Amino acid sequence: MRRTIAGFPAELVRVEIETAAPKREPRAIELWCVAELERIVDADALLRVRDPVEPPYWALPWIGARAIAALLLDSPPRTDATVLEIGCGLGLAGVAAGMGGARVTFSDYVDAAIEFAEANAEHHRLKAYEVAKVDFTRDRLGRRFDLVIAADVVYEPPSYAPLVDFLDAHVACGGRTLLTESLRADAKVALALLGERGFEIETNAVWVPEAGKPERTWLHALRRRRDPSPR
Repeated sequence: MRRTIAGFPAELVRVEIETAAPKREPRAIELWCVAELERIVDADALLRVRDPVEPPYWALPWIGARAIAALLLDSPPRTDATVLEIGCGLGLAGVAAGMGGARVTFSDYVDAAIEFAEANAEHHRLKAYEVAKVDFTRDRLGRRFDLVIAADVVYEPPSYAPLVDFLDAHVACGGRTLLTESLRADAKVALALLGERGFEIETNAVWVPEAGKPERTWLHALRRRRDPSPR
């Protein structure tokens, strides 16, 4: 099945979800994805051109999102929980949270990503969801959430402090953040700042199949144990 979403050709794809249970059969979540993405992303041009057009990174089901989706399928948020996914891309992790009945807000700063996330929420008939255009480096939603999902958004050092400020402003007391990162060793800077803001951090390595081999992502589970600072 194919359709057009946000001007892109789209097709339904079964995205494999890694789980913590080693003997469990592989699971998948069906998503609307950009069709023939490899034809849109010109890898050679990225290396050859001085100022190449930024490829639609949001359109890839990154391993961090799959790791969080697996965790949320195994341990769903409670049905009345409020969930915010930032940098949602296709909305994979948010869909996994919503499948358990949680109320999900899908957010991204890219309009096309928001449209794909909305299409995927509709495809899975999520009971309660909304979408919002949010740049976490500068925007605020004016409310707090029980769970904030941040899959593969920690990769540009200038965004670390704004990300910490955003999470500080949006995670409820007693709430959680699930944050994954795979590329930047200096993500510990952001984690240290979050620790100063009252978040307890538990970190685990998760291995996710990617192109036929296991790839590691770091999954940081953060819980806020004290009242948020006024921001």
